[in-house]
Amino acid sequence: MRLLRQFEKTTGMPVKFRPLGGTELYRATNIVDVHRQAGDVHLRHDWQAVDVAHEITHLVMDVCEGFGVLAFRKGPPPPRIQQVCTLMKGYVSDEVVHVRLPDMGFRFGGEVIDASLFQRLEDWAREMETVGSFEGGSMARWDRMDLGDLKRAALYLQARLLVDRHAARLRKADRRRVARFVSACNVQQPRVAARAAKVLDLFQAHDVYELRGHGEITMGWVGLEGLDEWFGMSHYVRGGDGRYSLQLR
Repeated sequence: MRLLRQFEKTTGMPVKFRPLGGTELYRATNIVDVHRQAGDVHLRHDWQAVDVAHEITHLVMDVCEGFGVLAFRKGPPPPRIQQVCTLMKGYVSDEVVHVRLPDMGFRFGGEVIDASLFQRLEDWAREMETVGSFEGGSMARWDRMDLGDLKRAALYLQARLLVDRHAARLRKADRRRVARFVSACNVQQPRVAARAAKVLDLFQAHDVYELRGHGEITMGWVGLEGLDEWFGMSHYVRGGDGRYSLQLR
């Protein structure tokens, strides 16, 4: 992959691919190990080519382009706080990643945005219309981790961004599924919608595709969740010796 070769050449960091356990929440993740001066991409057994491109794009954004990443002000944090960090950073940064992947040949609806998401959104919409809440599928696991409310708000945020910014990229049937989920949340889960609306306000006030706007949205969401004491914005900085370090600002 050209992007992978460019990343390794620009940074001098090799990228290693490692397996993820089959029960992991995510199909792929990445991490920059500043001690090894290397990047790792972790892939679950059901990974696809778009997942590799997705994670490498994150590495490029964070290390080469200077997009901010959340770092812990104190640690080690409880596991729940670590998951909150991963979730919030992912939903903000993914909005940037998603608009780049079609230029690499991936279909926006069906690959960049996995086809299964549209079906899950429709299933959750149907559940809300029937019983007033959505707790089925993967939501049960998020609830057990005490992250269900945040995950629901993040899903609503993603759905609204798809409707508001990317509707023309989606198939008509998928647009209907996303719109149905948004409508069901507005009616049946107004607290979820209201919580996400505050993050949507940040997206409207700042340009997520630019470094400063991305940072303002990310830290703004941290503030909305009352987690300023845990998280700060940090950046990868290359020293005179060519090595990268993560500096908290």
